[in-house]
Amino acid sequence: MGLDVSDAFGGSMDKAAEAVRAKVLVVASRQDHMVTPSPALDFAKKIHAEVLELNADCGHGLLDCKESQVVRAVSGFLAR
Repeated sequence: MGLDVSDAFGGSMDKAAEAVRAKVLVVASRQDHMVTPSPALDFAKKIHAEVLELNADCGHGLLDCKESQVVRAVSGFLAR
């Protein structure tokens, strides 16, 4: 929860984004109140990441209630 990817870049999200060389899949739940999804989704836009954003009542327990959807997305991402 305290991770900030920009820390190593003097607080610059743009510099942090420029350092990313990997293809990235961001999985986020809009109702996650333990780990706010907005920073990850904002960073995903900066790095042109693939995003799976789910709107489910399970919040942080996304994998428990949407497991098959997440597994399909991750499997597809890894296959590309």
